[in-house]
This record gives sequence, structure tokens and C-alpha cells, in this order.
Amino acid sequence: MKSILSLLIFVCFIVTSFGFVIPVSDVPVLTDANLITGLLRVDPDDKASEQLSTKCWLWQDEDDLLAYFECEIDSSFYVGSVATRDNAGAADYVRVQLITMPESYFLYYFAAYPTGNILDCVRNSELMIDRNWNSHYTYESKYDNKTWRVTMRIPLAELRFQQKLPYQWKIIITRNHKTAAAVYSYPFLTTDMKKDYFLKAQEIELTKAIKRSLDISLRPYMVKSYDLIEKTSSFDPDHLGMDIAFNPAQRTRIKLSVNPDFSDVPPDNAADNYNSKFPPHLMENRFFFTEDIDVFGLGMEVFYSRRIAQPRLAYKITGSSKYFNWGALGAFDKEIRVGNMLINRDDYYQVLALNPAWRTVKLSNAILSRINDDYYNHVYSGNYYWRFAKDLQLNARTTISTRKTQTDTEAKEGMIGSLSLSVTPGNWYSDGYYTRCSKDINLDMGYLYQKDFHKWGGSAGWDMDQNPGYVKYGGFSTWTEIYEYYPDTIKLHERNFGANIYLNFRPDFSFNTTASVGSEIDYNDVAHDNYAYNALLSYYKWDALSMSVFYQHQNSLVYDLYKAYNQDRYDISIWGSPTPKLNYNLTGSLKQFDCPKVNNVFGSTVIIDNNYIIVNGSISYTKSQKLRFSSAISYDTNDSYGVYSALGYNANLRYEFLPEYFLFAGFQSRQYQDIKSTYNDPLGHFWKASATAYVKLALTL
Repeated sequence: MKSILSLLIFVCFIVTSFGFVIPVSDVPVLTDANLITGLLRVDPDDKASEQLSTKCWLWQDEDDLLAYFECEIDSSFYVGSVATRDNAGAADYVRVQLITMPESYFLYYFAAYPTGNILDCVRNSELMIDRNWNSHYTYESKYDNKTWRVTMRIPLAELRFQQKLPYQWKIIITRNHKTAAAVYSYPFLTTDMKKDYFLKAQEIELTKAIKRSLDISLRPYMVKSYDLIEKTSSFDPDHLGMDIAFNPAQRTRIKLSVNPDFSDVPPDNAADNYNSKFPPHLMENRFFFTEDIDVFGLGMEVFYSRRIAQPRLAYKITGSSKYFNWGALGAFDKEIRVGNMLINRDDYYQVLALNPAWRTVKLSNAILSRINDDYYNHVYSGNYYWRFAKDLQLNARTTISTRKTQTDTEAKEGMIGSLSLSVTPGNWYSDGYYTRCSKDINLDMGYLYQKDFHKWGGSAGWDMDQNPGYVKYGGFSTWTEIYEYYPDTIKLHERNFGANIYLNFRPDFSFNTTASVGSEIDYNDVAHDNYAYNALLSYYKWDALSMSVFYQHQNSLVYDLYKAYNQDRYDISIWGSPTPKLNYNLTGSLKQFDCPKVNNVFGSTVIIDNNYIIVNGSISYTKSQKLRFSSAISYDTNDSYGVYSALGYNANLRYEFLPEYFLFAGFQSRQYQDIKSTYNDPLGHFWKASATAYVKLALTL
């Protein structure tokens, strides 16, 4: 008996170590030849074996890959909450990651949960996850007291790969034990391995040809909105549109959107940007611009998609081959006027990217254009990466711009150039960099508000190995950065030095603290010293209630007053899932300054609210993966020139009444307080700046 068992273990080891051919069948194939088991713990990364075993059988059924899991469970099995697509929360799960182009450092990610939540996404070369990618992936989930069974069906025709038989791919099988805070994987791979994460995955071979799928989808939509203040409805060409998506080649995706609509995108939260030197930036949350955007390899400094206010027509094409990926994006923005005032120009935006990559070298290249009849801004962006030794990495960046407006007699040209060296031996890391930015650089598609400077900087840090003890993991980092503005003339300097320490404890408790000193320049180019320190405590053991508290004290510049003052900030956040279908989140922030509220600055009266709060809250009820109701509120008490506070709230209903047939309905309102609260009238008086209800119908044909 022992000899038979030993032989079986040896056969399983040989199969899973050296790869195997995926069998072809329209019925389940449960043999040792196509079995993956023996997962090892990767979080913490001590290579411990599973106490509750996981078995996964793989076979190909026509153009689908089937993955059947049998997972041993006990009373610690954690079912988790019900969620809509790509919004799965904390729970036990199993995962298949498919690497169809090993040389491209790119994989597809498919997860299954006890509740049936769908999560499919992609992982890029930086090991970051993009949840905006979707496929027709499905699975079945069943469990009893002893076993959790999952059957995944992964549509291979929708993936990118080289059409050459046999298909030489790689796979990673993962299981998460939420209660034990442990993740197991086969093979043993952690994201700390960086690009080796892709290269050392389990090899598999598929012998049956996969038919290319155009996967054409037409998604028309229409929106009916009603202005609750003006008592008027709106139904015009601006509220009709269509998304067209198809795959003309195995590794090419095209999406065309006629008058893309973002009515079901939630409003931005209230944010503390009252003492900001530059205009605030908001993260993109519109689906057209978030999906596949990583292909372009551009940072927000160069391409900030929220510059495109309301596109009338937009397109996006992405593709890849063995050693490079490429992309093209374009958008015709809409002219927006309020009376005779021009709010937004009808510029045309375009991005073209070509990014070749090899094992140790990656070259990202993009040309960006923003043009109109009397204006253009063209930009070249190049980012170059060379890993010339195991723990040594060289990065360079070049950005060149040319810009001409109606008032310019000739085009203005500028550039940004930078060079950095990173060293990552073991758990240590450090880097040093230098950047030069010219005064005539113009990035009108990006987020760049500072020009004409030199910058030097560096950082160093250490991350401890994860372990099963009381301290799960931790680390520290330090950094320094020095700016020299107007280097050819007056040479002004800003500097910043800081350090951070973080620790994560069992059970589910973390601590993070940061301290920094430096100087910053006001609007009159006068430097002011500053310092800051903060601490964050988080506790997230219970499903129904998790919380964090944050405190920060700093002495820093109040820009409108041209002087530094002490500032204190107190934050508290609570969140949780009282039931599997109900989720909530509430954050509050109190900001206090020791500056006067009414100030005289260069002969003018400047009012600074020196004590205000900002609150954001949300709650959602997900009856099923098809039906979700959510609501959010924001409240801001910053007092500025007759506006004493701002209140915003919204409610949204999402209903998938047929597969990929969606009904959205919602309400949004924004109000401002123009009469202060008093003891007799605690609410004061609010006037509505906006109030809109809408219904949106979106179909997939």
C-alpha cells in the first residue's frame, strides 16, 4: 500500500513539475495525468502544505478550458458577501491564472467564490490587476459540510495568444483560506518574484485548435433624465449612443463608442483640497477610459483622461504580439458653453502607443495629440527599462512636446528627461533619480502644473518576510527629494526628507507611521520650512465592523496666506458587511488650523475656514449578482464666502434583467448652505444647485 501511495505521489510530482498535455473531452476527465494538487503556502510565504487539500483537474472542451476543483473544507469555510461582477469582497476563493503569451509578462485571472461572484481580470507586467477587462467566463459552485466543488468554464477564444499548435502556455492555481489568512498556490510563486512570476508558472500544452472568435457585441443605450429643479425632461441625441466591440484578430481588440454615456458612474466623493497649490486631480471612474488603459503605459502626468470632458465619439484599439503590445485611442470632445462662456473646447484627443518588451528590456513609446483648428499640442513619451543584472534596474524617461495656440507666433517646444537606478537585493530596495523639466514643456492631455526645474531624489527600504507569527509582516522606508526651480535664473529650492514604518499583526491589526521635514515655495516664490508626522491604526477582524483611525500634525504653508501654520487632522473610517448582502462605508475627517479665520493679505481680506469636517458615506444592498441598490452621501462644512457647507447625495439601481441587458436608474443632488445653522434652526437653509433623476437602458446584441 505504501509503495502504491509513493508511486502516486511521485507521478503527481512529475506531472505538475514538468507540465502536461491538457486532454480534450466533452465530459469530465478526472485522472492523475491532468491533476494539479499539492499547493504550498505563499502568504505567508513559508511553503507550508495545505491542511485542507485542493485538487484541480483541467481539460479542454472545444474552445473552452474546464477547471474542476474539489476543495476540502471545515467549519472555517468563509462564504463571504454577494457582489456584482468584479466586486467580490473578502471570502474563500479558488483562482486560475492563464499565461497565454509568456514572453509578454501578461496573464488572465479567473476567480470563483462560494456565492457565485464573478471576477475576471488581467494582470500586467507590473503585477497589477485590471478589473475592467471582462469575458464570458462562467462557473458553478456547490458546497456541503466537507467539500467545495467548483467547475470553471474559461472561453479561450476570447484570449490573446499565438495561433500556432500546440499552444505552449502556463498556469497558476491558487486557493485562499480567508479565516486562516493564508493563500496557497501551485507552483510556489509570489509577486515578490516580479517577472519570474510569469516565467516559473506551471507549463501546460493544448493540442486542439481554438477557433478565433470575433466576439462582436453591439451595446446600444438610451437615457431619459429629468431636471427636478427646472422641471424639464431631456431626451435628445446626447442621450442616445452605442458601444461596438469586436476582435478582428486573435490578439486585437476594437471598441468604438458613439456618444459614450457615463450617467451611471457614481459622483466623486467630497475631498479636502481647500489648501492646494494646484488644481485637484480626480481618479478616472468612467468605464471606457479605464478598460485596457494599461496597454498605453502612460502616467497621469502625460495622459489624464478626465481632460476629455464629454466625448461625442471615442474609439480604442489594442493588440499584442510575441514581444510587444500596441494601442490607439481617440476621442472627439464636445464643446460646452454656459451662456457665452466657453467651458470646454471641442478638441480631438489621440494616443498612439507601441511598447516592445523582452525579458530584461522594455521600451514604452507613445505619441499624444490634442488638436483643433487653431491649436495643437503634440507629445512624445518614452519610458525605457533595462534590468541588466538580477537586482539592478535602469530606467530612463523622455517626454518632448510642441505646442502652438492662436496667439502664438511660433510653436513652443520643451522636454522632460529623467534617469533612475534601482537596486533590489533580497528584502532591501533603494533607488536614486534625477529629472530635468524645461520651462516650455506643455502636456495639455496630462496633469503637469510645475515646470522649469531640476529634481534629485532617492529612497531606500526593507520589507520583512511574511511569517505565521504575531507580526505577519512589516518594513520601513526613507526618502529624500530636492527641487531646484528656475535653474537658469533665480534658483529656488524645495526639499523633503521622510521615513515610514509599517507593521501588520495577527489578528488583522496594522500600524503605520510617517514623519517628514522640508520646505515649500509659496505663490511669491518664497520658501517656508515645514514638518509633519502621522499615525494610522487599523483593525479589520470582524465582518460587521472594521475601523481605522488616523492622526496627523503638521506645520505647513497655507498658500492663500503666504505663511506656514500648525494643522491637525483627525480621520476615522468604519466599514463592514452586517449581512452577506449588505455593505457600508463611512469616513469622517476633521481639519483644524491655528491661523485666523479672517486675514488681511496684501491689502485684501482673505477668509480661511480653520475648522471644518468632511464626511463621505455609502451603503449598498446586493440581492444577487443581477440586482444591486446603492446610495451615497457627502457632507463638507468648509465655510467660504457665503457658502457654509455642501451636501451631495445619490442613489443608484443596477438590474441585469437578462444576460448583459442592463437597467440603470438613479438620482443625484447637490445642495449648498447659505444660512448658518442655529440653535433654533439646526439645519439652517440649503439651496439646490442640481437635482437630476435618470433611467438608462443598455443592451448587448
